[in-house]
Amino acid sequence: MASEKSNEIVYNFCKYLEKSDNRKLIEGYSIEELKKAKYEYSQDSYKDFYKAIVDRIKELKELEHVKTQGVTAKEKWLDRFFGFITGIVITLLIIYLKGCLRHGVK
Repeated sequence: MASEKSNEIVYNFCKYLEKSDNRKLIEGYSIEELKKAKYEYSQDSYKDFYKAIVDRIKELKELEHVKTQGVTAKEKWLDRFFGFITGIVITLLIIYLKGCLRHGVK
């Protein structure tokens, strides 16, 4: 027997599929809630709402993946930037020290 929340999810997905213009009907649910509804309605796996729930779970997982990759990409960019700046500073410092050694700074 499906829970009340799962019934609500299926109802809203069916409504969404009928009109297909109001994503707000399906956007408020977490991956866990959708997985539970999918499990509870697994006997209806050939129905349109079931496929829509599966697609929405995939979409949420992709969004989650993009968010985590975005942070990682930003951190990598900052690391490369600071590495580049550090390389320039060290190169200039070496050139300066070589110049000082050639001219015999006392």
